[in-house]
Amino acid sequence: MHEWPSDIDVKRVFLGKEIEMICFAYSSVYLHFPEKLLLSVMSNFIYYSAGITEKTSFPIRETHLISSIGSRIIKAELIEEKDLHLWFEDGAKLEVNGSTEGYECYSINFNGREFYV
Repeated sequence: MHEWPSDIDVKRVFLGKEIEMICFAYSSVYLHFPEKLLLSVMSNFIYYSAGITEKTSFPIRETHLISSIGSRIIKAELIEEKDLHLWFEDGAKLEVNGSTEGYECYSINFNGREFYV
C-alpha cells in the first residue's frame, strides 16, 4: 500500500471537475474527468446517494455511481493520506478504500503523472 504523494493537493486535483465518463472492467472502475484526469479504482468503494448506501465489490454488475455522470466534485478529502472521499454537486458521495494492505487500491493519472495508493 502506498500513501497519497505529499506534494499533491487532493483539492486542487478534483475540485470543480465533472465526471465525463465511467468505464467498467472485471476488477476495476475508471472515472474520467476533464483535462485528462483519470481515477482508476481497483478496490471496494462505497457510494451514497439519495438515501442509498451502496457497498461494492468486484466484479461490479451494476451500480448507482453512473447517476453521478455529469456532476461536479464540490469537496475532496483524504483520510489518513490514503482513503479518498469525493462529494458531488448532485448530493452523492464516493468513498474509495485506499487501505488494503499489500494491494494498490486506486491510481490517479493527471498532468502527465501517475501514482498509486
